[in-house]
Amino acid sequence: MQLRPHSIALFLITAAPGCDWIDWLPGEPSTSGGDTTDGDTDGGEPAPTCDLVDTIVAPQSCLNDVVDPGELCFVVGSGGSFSPAGVVSSIALPLEGPTGGDLLVSQEDGGVRAELFAVAPWLQGSSLLWPQTFPDGAMSLRAVGDFNEDGILDVAAHIDGPTDTIQLLLLDGAGNLLAGSVAYTGAELFGPSIYDADGDGHLDLLVVAPGELENVIALRGDGTGQFTVSPQFGWSGAVERHVVGAIQADGAVNDLAWAGPDGELSIHLIGPGDTMLDEQLGPDAEVLDLAIADLDGDGDGEIVALLTDTIHGTSEVAVLELDASGESFTDTRYPVRCGAVTLAIGDLDADGIPDLATAGGASESKSVSIRPGDGQGGFGGLLTVGLGKDLDTLHIVDLNSDGLADLAGSSRSEGSVNFSPNRP
Repeated sequence: MQLRPHSIALFLITAAPGCDWIDWLPGEPSTSGGDTTDGDTDGGEPAPTCDLVDTIVAPQSCLNDVVDPGELCFVVGSGGSFSPAGVVSSIALPLEGPTGGDLLVSQEDGGVRAELFAVAPWLQGSSLLWPQTFPDGAMSLRAVGDFNEDGILDVAAHIDGPTDTIQLLLLDGAGNLLAGSVAYTGAELFGPSIYDADGDGHLDLLVVAPGELENVIALRGDGTGQFTVSPQFGWSGAVERHVVGAIQADGAVNDLAWAGPDGELSIHLIGPGDTMLDEQLGPDAEVLDLAIADLDGDGDGEIVALLTDTIHGTSEVAVLELDASGESFTDTRYPVRCGAVTLAIGDLDADGIPDLATAGGASESKSVSIRPGDGQGGFGGLLTVGLGKDLDTLHIVDLNSDGLADLAGSSRSEGSVNFSPNRP
């Protein structure tokens, strides 16, 4: 398929009309009653994040066909969407060769579709429906890694069926399935996530199995695409909403953060003298998504939590940085538009600094909030980009290999996959 954009000459993304815009700067009272940079912990009146003002306007230099670091160049009408046969989930990775970005989409009927994007000025792509199907339940595509070490990225997935399954999809470098295998089964499973269980250089996976005594389980990879089940420990707070990453300076991808009820976050730092820490994000906060990323380039990771206020429905992002003592976190808040349910972190403006994007909500014109990173662990002004309705998955990925990351996302409720290029 070739996706031809609509008119793009002058219509750079700006704030949508019809709202009384109110700008909320980081450090002002939190929507959920959590800590902020000014030390205010009572929360005050909730910030009206449904009506946040856009403070970033795409510069005219976006039209010069040159990738200038620091530019956000999303354009009205230049994206597209398609509706496979019932979208379950999507994941971004190179499917044709080692570079460029494509999308893999799982469907309600058990089918898997590769959306292959070409290197081109516009977003040109083709669809490849796998002949294989996975009819035993809804398959959620979860993690990307080279599990058989052949130089081609593969995918690990979770199938929610009568018996849950962790499914491995080994790919052939052309968008097709090379081989599929079942790595683990259980009555109820969450995950999988990339996990460094043993530091042996082979990718491992972490799975949460609530019905097991030792419910935090590692699937230890051997570099051939085969995995050995290795229970790690039992944790009463092990839940579906969690994230694995490298919080400590050792760089090992084995630290965990679990989202509990009533705005509580439990953090497990793995290493000599394993450490358990609890952080209260606010009594009215619900954690909807989590990520771990090195936002300030100092070698250790920050926890990024997407929150909603359960009373007022406002949305914000909490950035938690482990302090020098290793015993507590600083907590800085950034407002995003109401209705956000998922987040993504990546370099959207080609300046080498991670940026933040959140998505969700029923309004296409307000679906994605972008805040560029400042290189010090914080985020700056706001840009809103329309990318379809009710997005539950968001990707930052360079689809057309032009050196700028684009936005893509999918919505199970709408049955659609959407994308928007970061260049007119």
